[in-house]
Amino acid sequence: MFPKIILHIGSSLDGRIDWLKFDNFVYYRIIKDWDVDGMISGSNTMLKAEMSEETDITKLSDQYLVVVDSKGRIHNWEVIKRQAYWNDHPIVLCSRTTPESYLKYLSDLQIRTLIYGEDHVDLPVALEALHEKFGINVLRMDSGGILAGVLLRQGLVDEVSVVVSPQLTGGLTPKSIFVAPDLRTFDDVIDLDLIRHEVIDQNYVHLYYRVNKTRSK
Repeated sequence: MFPKIILHIGSSLDGRIDWLKFDNFVYYRIIKDWDVDGMISGSNTMLKAEMSEETDITKLSDQYLVVVDSKGRIHNWEVIKRQAYWNDHPIVLCSRTTPESYLKYLSDLQIRTLIYGEDHVDLPVALEALHEKFGINVLRMDSGGILAGVLLRQGLVDEVSVVVSPQLTGGLTPKSIFVAPDLRTFDDVIDLDLIRHEVIDQNYVHLYYRVNKTRSK
């Protein structure tokens, strides 16, 4: 059984997730009452995330932090574990090509690892393991377009929550919500059903969709 995955992301009106003049208070206010068991992110997102360097941080949540990092890129786990937004038992998803030195580093910090897949993490198998081994039933995805694209293409995302920032960004090299190879047929378009919508603080729009898996492959 797979955990339910909710993609929660902010974007400009033209779909860019970079160069946002964004109000994080709006973004996180939306999810404050969500009943989730964990947050899943990619290594790119975690490497860019702002972290408090304080050593005495009060935990605000007991949810798991799950990070996909098969290349062994993240080396500030001592700081990450202390943050307020998740418990101090993060889970790292790795593959069989993840460097042994990185796996030892994680083990020394008592960080749990799940190893599935060859060159890349086998996400369907890893997600099943998260449910079976840790009782994770609902995951919020907080990531960039690459991890979102992989999970969307594999049919693993159940709901999509987008906070539209009141801006147009433009550009020739956009970073978008959904990064994946171009389609060759309309059969692979992911259909969505609108569940609810809301205007927040006059200018922000929150759109919440369910992935229609009867129409989408």
